[in-house]
Amino acid sequence: MSVPKKMNAIILSGGKGSRIGNKEKAFLSFGGDTFIGRKIKILRPLFEEIIVVTNNPKLYTAPQFCFRTSPSTSTSTSRVPTFGRVPTFGRVPTFGRVPTFGRVPTVGKKAGGVIRVVKDEKEGLGPLMGLYTGLENSSSDYNFVTTCDTPFLKIELVQYLIENVDGCDAFVPEWHGMIEPLCTVYSKKCIPYIEKLLDQGRVRAFFKYVNVKFVPEKILKKIDRRGLSFFNVNTVKDYEKALKMLTTSNQQNNNLQGKDEK
Repeated sequence: MSVPKKMNAIILSGGKGSRIGNKEKAFLSFGGDTFIGRKIKILRPLFEEIIVVTNNPKLYTAPQFCFRTSPSTSTSTSRVPTFGRVPTFGRVPTFGRVPTFGRVPTVGKKAGGVIRVVKDEKEGLGPLMGLYTGLENSSSDYNFVTTCDTPFLKIELVQYLIENVDGCDAFVPEWHGMIEPLCTVYSKKCIPYIEKLLDQGRVRAFFKYVNVKFVPEKILKKIDRRGLSFFNVNTVKDYEKALKMLTTSNQQNNNLQGKDEK
């Protein structure tokens, strides 16, 4: 089995959610954090570079958000400023105050490296364009791709994908009869095929042209029994459900901690 010596992470943070009041999902409040902040915290222990692909990179330069970009538009600074308070979204619950990430180490052959923000090369083409832009801007041949709106992504699943990609061009989980192309490891070999099919919009459109390997559900259940890694927030109802799930999870963790202390 061949494990890539280096791999970056790409977070697709495309912009406004049309079914959640046209608000920026990346900055929805979630457990004292934001969706984008939570996802970065999950990924930073594993990757030396994280690339955030968005339609609106200017939002990511504001000090009240999760990190800064340099004037060159795509390279992060070495220091991440403290979050401030983010305004409410009307019907969507109010944001809370989000803690700082602290200092981002210099890029090296270890996890916890820089965070870069890049703009979609063309707007309106959906996640396939985000994937293309992310791969084009990555310094690594292999990249784990996720979205900002899957707040329960398990780090154990990411580790499994990293360790078992074994030279294929796309290593894709299958869950309940559906593939999960936005929780997948991709090779940069996919770029020319994606480029030819950008107008089709669907991420899986290019799969028949590359070497794809699927992760069966029976393996995934050993890592993420309920498949929460694939729960994504598209609507206000999804968001409310995610908040309830988080509260329940926190209560269970507190109960377990209380038992351990007795």
